[in-house]
Amino acid sequence: MEREILFRGKTSFGAWVYGDLVHDAFNGTSQRIEVGIRARNSYPVEVIPETVGQFTGLTDKNGVRIFEGDVIKTLLPKCSFWGYDKDIWKTGAVKYEEDYGSFIYEWEYSKNQHHETLTCDAAFLGEVIGNIHDKKQEE
Repeated sequence: MEREILFRGKTSFGAWVYGDLVHDAFNGTSQRIEVGIRARNSYPVEVIPETVGQFTGLTDKNGVRIFEGDVIKTLLPKCSFWGYDKDIWKTGAVKYEEDYGSFIYEWEYSKNQHHETLTCDAAFLGEVIGNIHDKKQEE
């Protein structure tokens, strides 16, 4: 099975572009760009570096690809071992955690920050409801 390596980034005019991540490249003219995304058979498009995120390899319950920076809402089923006496819906942002070598999502419950590895189960039960970059622009 082949793993798909895909990135996305947001342009200064608000469009998301998807493809390969490039650094210090030409955009098809003599203009040099610091960070860009190159879609198949095209020149790189400059993106805002802070918005670049990698595809996690997972999709949500609706088949939407999950990228770093996405906000997902997923179900934490009732579990007496962890002290949850009811199903809990949690919302968290996806990021890559170097210490764990994996994608995680961070969420808050009872005013405490938690994080978990982004698993197939969490993705299958959850859905992408936005991303941290669009939210920051709206504020």
